[in-house]
Amino acid sequence: MNDKIRGELVLDLVVMARYWGLSEGSSAIYAVLALSGKSLNMNELQKLTGYSLSSVSTHLRSLTEKYLVTKRKKEGVYVYTAEMDFEQIFRLLSKELLDRNILPLYRKVTELRESQEETLNQHLSRLEEEMSKLIDYLTKIIAMRGEAHGIKENQILVPGVS
Repeated sequence: MNDKIRGELVLDLVVMARYWGLSEGSSAIYAVLALSGKSLNMNELQKLTGYSLSSVSTHLRSLTEKYLVTKRKKEGVYVYTAEMDFEQIFRLLSKELLDRNILPLYRKVTELRESQEETLNQHLSRLEEEMSKLIDYLTKIIAMRGEAHGIKENQILVPGVS
């Protein structure tokens, strides 16, 4: 692969992984693994990224916990492979976002709304309603499995999600 194109692809994958909520280091390691076309051990990843072995280890642990990288033993050494089922990755990351951030926030908004005066109560009701729509949307995405998606004039069309 042309070095310039490879470098651009690494940067693009790092940006995508950063949107997934990964750190810069985890994003870089994921990108290197995704473009390597093979499993790599920690020493190989250290040489390719320039990170220390302890940093590589920390980032790999995070990536395996998020199901973005698989770890297996090969000839007595652990090797790592990037998962590239982006649809599944997006579903898992959406579920994590929903469980860790959105649902706890929604519960707090509901609790606050129930204890407020009328003016603020109306405003919080609207916020609660919008959050409920987001929760419904993400829940549908998380539940989808291999459904067809279409693109129409810069819009992604997802069946069953409006």
